[in-house]
Amino acid sequence: MNSVIIGQHIRDARKARELTQEELGRMVCADGKYISRLENGKSMPSLKRLVSIARILGMTCDYFVWDIDLSESDKYEDAVSAQCCGDMLQDWREYA
Repeated sequence: MNSVIIGQHIRDARKARELTQEELGRMVCADGKYISRLENGKSMPSLKRLVSIARILGMTCDYFVWDIDLSESDKYEDAVSAQCCGDMLQDWREYA
């Protein structure tokens, strides 16, 4: 997992919900500095914390982890790659 991508996605989702870092931090039993470290890619959330953030922001965990939207696998030209990515995404969703 890439902490920079996760951080960018947390920031985007947080801003879309019009929350401050401090507000989101309180919602996940942390502080605004922790959210800032996540958003800047300096810290990696635990899986449990990522699930909590995803639920609060109304997103799925895979949104934060992947750099591309794998839910639309029909956009891939290579059907084998699309199936492989789709399988990985399904595994992640079942795990998270």
